[in-house]
Amino acid sequence: MRRTETRPEVVRGAVALCLLALLGVPAPANSQVLVHVTDAISGNPVPFAAVQLTTSTSRVLQTQSTDFQGHASMLDLDGGHSVRVTALGYSEVIVEIDSRTELEISLDPVPIRVDSLAVTVDPTRPLPGRLQFTQRREEQDGIFLDPFDVGIKSKYGVIEVFRELEGIRRVRWGGSRIMPTIVSNLGTGCFNYRLNNLRVRNSSWNEWPLSSLLPQDVMAVEIYRYIGEVPPELLGDAAPANGPTCGLILIWTKGAW
Repeated sequence: MRRTETRPEVVRGAVALCLLALLGVPAPANSQVLVHVTDAISGNPVPFAAVQLTTSTSRVLQTQSTDFQGHASMLDLDGGHSVRVTALGYSEVIVEIDSRTELEISLDPVPIRVDSLAVTVDPTRPLPGRLQFTQRREEQDGIFLDPFDVGIKSKYGVIEVFRELEGIRRVRWGGSRIMPTIVSNLGTGCFNYRLNNLRVRNSSWNEWPLSSLLPQDVMAVEIYRYIGEVPPELLGDAAPANGPTCGLILIWTKGAW
């Protein structure tokens, strides 16, 4: 459980409100400031941004982090303060609260500069998963779920990532063994699977072969619903010599991301 630190300014504000009540003076209403942080280019929420309530002298009164939807809330006891928002890969933004209780803040992406760092690439090793994912998302057809999408959809299990996707159905096998199954409405309907840079062998047609995979381990997913969507470098996984020609589901985990 995260420990919340009580700032002296907050304590003094609470004491002042009690004194006003004893003297019969109407107390000013506390203002809850709701902050929504988004990417200025894509409009997507920015999770884990640092949101700070500051005074005119830049003293920090409260600090919160945005959730997966880019939301954070602050309690402005006195009014007239500012909100400062910072996030990795974005320029800092400072906004005066005034009388507003809801702030829509857009952050401009900026390149991350690393000085005095030499980077070499081993041609015998595959590229990191995030680079493969980004490159194929820009060049290929299919469905691409990034870490934000996966974090939202996988709360109740990895299989939930595939809920409500275009051209995808989730069914259950009957009989003595009930196994989750993912079916495509395109092509032959079946899927082969790839985990990071390795093909996963199915024990049965369309059966979900990654039942031991934990939601917190999954970073991103690439879904190619039929053989025509599969990138050339992955065709060997979608159309193996000893198996049916299917679509392909590629799951990236933290270790390869």
